[in-house]
Amino acid sequence: MDLSPLRRQYFFTYMVMGSIAPFISVWLREQGLSKPQVGSVMTLTGAAVLVTPVITTAFADAAIATRRIVGGCFALAILALAGLSVAGAAGAPVVLIGVLYGLYALTQAPLPPLQDGLFFRTAGAGAGPGSRYHRTRVFGTVGFIGPSLVLFFWLRETGRTDAALHVGAVAAGLGLLNAFTLPSDRAPAAGAAGAAPAEPAEKPKRRGASLPTVAAARAVARDPVMLAYWAAMWLLAAVSGSYYSFYPLYLTEAVGIGREWVGLISNLGVLVELGFMLAFGRLVGRFGLQAVVLAGVAAVLVRMVLLAAFPTPAVAVGTQAFHGLMVLLLFVTPPVFLNARAQESFRSSIQGLFAMLVFGTGRMTGTFTSGWISEGFGLPAVYAAASAAALLAGVVLLLTPLGGRVEPAAS
Repeated sequence: MDLSPLRRQYFFTYMVMGSIAPFISVWLREQGLSKPQVGSVMTLTGAAVLVTPVITTAFADAAIATRRIVGGCFALAILALAGLSVAGAAGAPVVLIGVLYGLYALTQAPLPPLQDGLFFRTAGAGAGPGSRYHRTRVFGTVGFIGPSLVLFFWLRETGRTDAALHVGAVAAGLGLLNAFTLPSDRAPAAGAAGAAPAEPAEKPKRRGASLPTVAAARAVARDPVMLAYWAAMWLLAAVSGSYYSFYPLYLTEAVGIGREWVGLISNLGVLVELGFMLAFGRLVGRFGLQAVVLAGVAAVLVRMVLLAAFPTPAVAVGTQAFHGLMVLLLFVTPPVFLNARAQESFRSSIQGLFAMLVFGTGRMTGTFTSGWISEGFGLPAVYAAASAAALLAGVVLLLTPLGGRVEPAAS
């Protein structure tokens, strides 16, 4: 099947993220928020993952077309980003800024699991090698890069970080338009080359049948490997909350780099990520999934230790070399690992449940505690605490047999 619409959707989704993520904590500080207040607002990113992914993916598994849900998310994102821009210009109180950022976070949280579920449902089962997940997901990496290139020159000329909100709103508009072109939630028709057996046009409704999310939860609860994996990934989600929320402030406040450079420095890591993303299938095929996961944990641990021990511009920028393996660990291996253990009835829901229970609560914990750690002990201390969490996660994953291979269509 034609994966171009889904590839474009990943591109626009991460284009929005690439506009907002590198600059939002700096923008919040410019609005007069303290570090604990920045941490509290950024905690809403994790809180949103507790709410919308599990609901929207359950709807996608049950009845509502994924493209409609995705389109609605982008429409609300435009309103939220426009509201933040107006609120910042008007000197709005912290509470209003928090509400608007919370709305934005709610719109973005379900997009990765929704798109992953749509991919695995429509193209990931039995499709040809060209439809491999990482070869579609890589378009998101490319989309993340573009905004920082534009914003570098904009910030250099004007010094206004609210430009990130404007670029993000434009990207959300493009995502809204593309959502109408997304494929149906059904797998390719039976008889097509390499296609999986088609599902019926309408799912039969059985009295007393479990909701997709409940079925996914039961499957996880009965699988010791899944439980251990989810526990380790919760710790790593807390690390990611600490890293992504406070790295821009680390650059500008701890090591003294100009704010216009924040996006470009982040893009150095994204360029490294691009190579690892394209090589993911070969890496797993040669070394196995567990080896790739453990290499990712090692990269995260070394990165956090270096940021904690050596707060200098050279180290702050140089640690971007570890970004590719960190992204594979956090954002590429989980959907593939979960999909390998999912049944068709909860293929989307298990992604949403993972996003809620692991990334939602984990990122909330990491972000909230990091705000107070940075205020009391400094920004390098945030990464010292993250190092300890990454080490514990690595021990758990080292002792957990994840399996050596994944299905070719997902790898």
